[in-house]
Amino acid sequence: MTYGVAAADRIQVISLGLELDPFLDSGPYRGAFRRELQLNGVERLVGIVGRIFPIKNHHLFLEAATLVAREDPAARFVIVGDGTLRPALERQAQETGIADRVIFTGWRRDLPGIYADLDDLAVTSNNEGTPVSAIEAMAAGCPVVATNVGGLPDLIREGETGYLVPPGDAPAVATALLRVLHQPEIARCMGETARKAARERFSAQQLITDMEQLYLELLGRKRVLCRSRLGCVGSRIREGHWKSVEELKAEPL
Repeated sequence: MTYGVAAADRIQVISLGLELDPFLDSGPYRGAFRRELQLNGVERLVGIVGRIFPIKNHHLFLEAATLVAREDPAARFVIVGDGTLRPALERQAQETGIADRVIFTGWRRDLPGIYADLDDLAVTSNNEGTPVSAIEAMAAGCPVVATNVGGLPDLIREGETGYLVPPGDAPAVATALLRVLHQPEIARCMGETARKAARERFSAQQLITDMEQLYLELLGRKRVLCRSRLGCVGSRIREGHWKSVEELKAEPL
């Protein structure tokens, strides 16, 4: 209503629907990505997935990564995706002294296996609608640490499927990431809760079901409205409110 589009009771929100089966069933891929990166199994892996673009604020991710690296020598960081800001990020990693712990993979198609091997996904955006990377990570059982912007509060249940932090706050991002990395049993439960939530809310089948229910509801309202209007017309005819067929045709429903 604030934007003058429509009254609130005329707006229905339907969640995004994705083909999540490869992520929900990502268990068999576990370990392959870490072997590719030549990790020996003790490292903790934090990732960010998406185009390297200003609104995604990868600089904040690296700021937080620098803080995490000081606290946890086993932490490693992977940036999956590409974009015009990649050279600037590579310079930032060099200048902050964590270049040997940050891996740039470029664009990848094997995302189910990547999410399966992440201990945590970070979403450090300045703004978001409904980030696909967060949904995919949740479906793979990976907890998400995200900035509290856009549609992320609707996606992440604080302390249950991940953590929400203030935008632009690198220490808060780092604290949340370390909380996940240093509490593996809580992180495991969080990942399972996230997987269930993603399946229930964001699967393609759930989208089809939600759309079908909406159309049936609208059709039901239409039938009731038509019956009501026809009943009103019949009553007016019986009461002699129209003197001619022409007048009847001209009468608005």
